[in-house]
Amino acid sequence: MAVLDAATLLKGVVFVVVLAMFVEERRRPAVDQAFDAARLGRNLSFLVANIALSMAVVIPVTALAEAHNLGWRPGWWSGAPGLIADLLLIDCWIYVWHRLNHRIPFLWRFH
Repeated sequence: MAVLDAATLLKGVVFVVVLAMFVEERRRPAVDQAFDAARLGRNLSFLVANIALSMAVVIPVTALAEAHNLGWRPGWWSGAPGLIADLLLIDCWIYVWHRLNHRIPFLWRFH
């Protein structure tokens, strides 16, 4: 019997959690709305496109950036602490960008 490595196990856990959230949202939606197969299909197509773009663009760019370290990141900004810092920074940036989209009329078209 093969032993799963941590990355494979994490992928499995994330998949199960996302699937459980999807099923639970279908069972008890936050907002009552009629079932719309076209909407569900559209959302699933966005999911597939997002995954494909991540695999085609984000992962190679990340690998390229990792291979050509520019030396601007402190030494502790690698491994788990670096990942946590990266996730917090990107989450804060996405929040600020979203708020700006609501406040600045020109940016609303990008919402």
